[in-house]
Amino acid sequence: MKIASTVARILLGLLFVFFGGNLIHPYPFLHMPMPSGPAGQLMMGLYATHFLLLIGVCQFLGGLLLLVGQYVTLGLVLLGPVVVCIDYFHSVAAHQGLPTAAVVTILWILVALAHKHHLAGIFSQKA
Repeated sequence: MKIASTVARILLGLLFVFFGGNLIHPYPFLHMPMPSGPAGQLMMGLYATHFLLLIGVCQFLGGLLLLVGQYVTLGLVLLGPVVVCIDYFHSVAAHQGLPTAAVVTILWILVALAHKHHLAGIFSQKA
């Protein structure tokens, strides 16, 4: 399990550093066409409000923390909402990315299971 979680952590870190860096870079190095329909409208709204920049920063920082191997729990907490939004976006608006979103979710779960003792505190009923 330790080897699988380490591989999952590195893969997840690489994915989020790459795609987060693409979102925050002034001249994106990965050019993707704007999706059509509701997915395109949502992306245009995220871009116009600069919310996509915040998502990119969370992706980049969370991925960097996973790659470095320090503060992995903080990286997981930063990336958790991003993974949920990616899953929701691809399940509702852009179905073609759903397999990739599922792989990202599985990788996140593998890393989270390896660090569940650190994440247990957020599920505590008492403060």
